[in-house]
Amino acid sequence: VRERTTIGAGSVVGRGSAVDNDVTVGEQVRIQTGCYITAFSTIEDDVFVAPGVTLTNDDTMGRHGTDYELRGATLRRACRVGGGAVLTPGVEIGEGALVGAGSVVVHDVPPGAVVAGNPARVIKQVAELICPLAGERPSHILVPAIHKNRIEIRDLFRRELGLPETPSAGAVEVAER
Repeated sequence: VRERTTIGAGSVVGRGSAVDNDVTVGEQVRIQTGCYITAFSTIEDDVFVAPGVTLTNDDTMGRHGTDYELRGATLRRACRVGGGAVLTPGVEIGEGALVGAGSVVVHDVPPGAVVAGNPARVIKQVAELICPLAGERPSHILVPAIHKNRIEIRDLFRRELGLPETPSAGAVEVAER
């Protein structure tokens, strides 16, 4: 973890990962093993970054003048980035979006979208995902939300989809560390 970087409460940076200078990491973020988080990136709360993800910040690969501005990626709240994905300079991954493993993201990803491929393209919405174990759509999308020393599992998209909110079932007590 380099200089001028902030990492929020409850966040984890996995073994062998590098978090470069001038990065902001929110609360309850999970950066798994072997990731590279480049300078000038922003990762908001509740984001998951799978093993081997690489964020980049220089389109010129070092062949620029002193006035060139490096631009890291922005990962909005509760998005998920699959293993081995590459995010190119300045891209934004929208709130609640999902980037498939091995994808190369060259354009912004809309909130709630699922993208995959090289280059990454929108293939569906997170709300349309099918649970591979049950063979059906999950009844709701779960996102951790931190309130003092309590983790509540809450639904990110139900309000936006006009569905009734789920009760607070699934709340789990977390011991103080």
